[in-house]
Amino acid sequence: MKRLALALAFALGDARSTRSLRTAMARQAMTSSDLEGINKAFDELDKNFDDSLSEDEMTSSAHFRALDLDHDGLVSRSEFARGASAGRSGLRVAESEATEELLTLHSDASVVRASPTAAPTTAVLVKSEFECFTGPGRACKACKDLEDRTDHDQCLECNEGYKLEKQKCAPYMCDLEGIDGCKHCRATHERTADRQCGECDKGYLLTESFKCRSFRCDAKTAGCTSCRPQKELTKDQQCVTCKAGFKHLADQTCRKFICDASEIENCQSCRDASRLTDDHQCETCKPGFKLTENLCEPFACSTGPLDACKSCEKLENRIKENECSECNPGFKLLNGTCQPYSCSPGLGSECLKCQLLEKRTAEQQCLPCNRGFKLNQDSKCEPYECHVGTEDECRICTRQEARTADGQCYQCNPGYRLTRDLHCEAFSCEQGVGAGCKTCRLQATRTDENQCNTCNDGYGLVNGTCKPFTCTPGPGAGCKACKSQLCMTGFNQCAACNDGYTLTSESTCQLGSENWASNTKVVRYAKQVVRDLVRHLDTNLDGNIDKNELNEKEIDEAIQRGIAGLRGGIIEGQVDSVPSIVFGAADADGDGLLSREEFKALEARERARQNLE
Repeated sequence: MKRLALALAFALGDARSTRSLRTAMARQAMTSSDLEGINKAFDELDKNFDDSLSEDEMTSSAHFRALDLDHDGLVSRSEFARGASAGRSGLRVAESEATEELLTLHSDASVVRASPTAAPTTAVLVKSEFECFTGPGRACKACKDLEDRTDHDQCLECNEGYKLEKQKCAPYMCDLEGIDGCKHCRATHERTADRQCGECDKGYLLTESFKCRSFRCDAKTAGCTSCRPQKELTKDQQCVTCKAGFKHLADQTCRKFICDASEIENCQSCRDASRLTDDHQCETCKPGFKLTENLCEPFACSTGPLDACKSCEKLENRIKENECSECNPGFKLLNGTCQPYSCSPGLGSECLKCQLLEKRTAEQQCLPCNRGFKLNQDSKCEPYECHVGTEDECRICTRQEARTADGQCYQCNPGYRLTRDLHCEAFSCEQGVGAGCKTCRLQATRTDENQCNTCNDGYGLVNGTCKPFTCTPGPGAGCKACKSQLCMTGFNQCAACNDGYTLTSESTCQLGSENWASNTKVVRYAKQVVRDLVRHLDTNLDGNIDKNELNEKEIDEAIQRGIAGLRGGIIEGQVDSVPSIVFGAADADGDGLLSREEFKALEARERARQNLE
């Protein structure tokens, strides 16, 4: 900084400062920092950046003339530096406080050197052969060896901003008028070639070689709908607006939208390039996330009572908001949502009342059911079942609404009876001795318990029950003496008859044959009764009696009506009078009634008698 101040003082004409500068430079060699200071001092004075100083740029005309060694009307950088470094370049100044240094500059660059032995006021001129000064600016950075010089100031190397031309250092030139787009030339000491620009006009780019190149913009390749005006360009391919699919950047250039799923948090795939309206726009998110304004946000889920989730689905498995993995009691999981189990009261298999919601585990779960229906293990109403079939199954089922259990019958099959709980059970029958059955009726023919088909010896069937044969002796056709019970095969069987009566093959007593009334009309009447019964039962008039038409009760009633007519002796004038002896002979069991079997036996005896006649 001190040397910079001295150089400026010298250039501005401060004599006292100049003397101090010369004295200081004579005492010590100039360092690289000294050169830098002189160079900066020169640049401070060079207002028009032409790398030379005019007389107007220097405040002292005397110093200007002293420094203008080549008398070209300009002080070059080397001339400026030479004046500042005179003491280092061989100009030895006699040190005398009473005398000033004498510096005489000749046009042939001869130097007047002060003689150290001369009087203080006397200067001795000594002309050197092919001298060479090093310094800044035009001065040599390094001189040629003395023996190689053919002229003064022949350089081996030049300072920055200068080039060797004919062994002299000349500045790299820069003419603004001849350089398109150059606003200011590069400072001389910074140049490395001619025509180097330091600053370009608007719309031009300063290249690495310090040339000004106009910025370029091709709308087709730049993605522009229109380019910026040339003077507004600050770099290549700057646009006013961009084409679809291109992004307008801060530096006014356009580029295609880009998308990298890895740059978007939780994004799985990007939008198709043709549909991008900005960078990094996501199309699909990773599992458990949804797309909201180009952001992948997690599907939210909260737990709570009723239709809220009891527990949420794992985040990575969610495909919607509030997706549940488990529901509260009374609710079912349907596509990740909890919905209540429905239930509506109604008729039939529907509920009489519904189960409480929090206790339901399925649809339509009931608390009680309608009549005829029962709760199953799933709390649903199902009908009491009833099957029509054979044996102990129902012949006719109880109406559905009247049932209180499964298998409840309204009517049972023949041979079976209804129990108190409306089930069918078989009429039982046990075989035994005495009054017990010898053989039981077939199951389907039973109408009561212990109904026999045959009885043990001495017993006869009375309404399906075995009863002991009885016999009471009496006058007339009665027995004079009865058979023993075990020998009887019917009621009132005689061992001997009263006088005038004979013992028949059926062990009954009858008058002689001359007293036996003809039974032809009786048999005829019996046949008429049977024919009437057939016509009565044949409801469809097909001449046959089928299973559905057969009515055992009506058959029994018809037989009893016919027998009653016989017993009365006169049957509405259709038959002749029949002695009561005939009825008595036919009434084998003596019960006062003729059963079907007794009537058939009577008819058989009549046919046998007629065959004998």
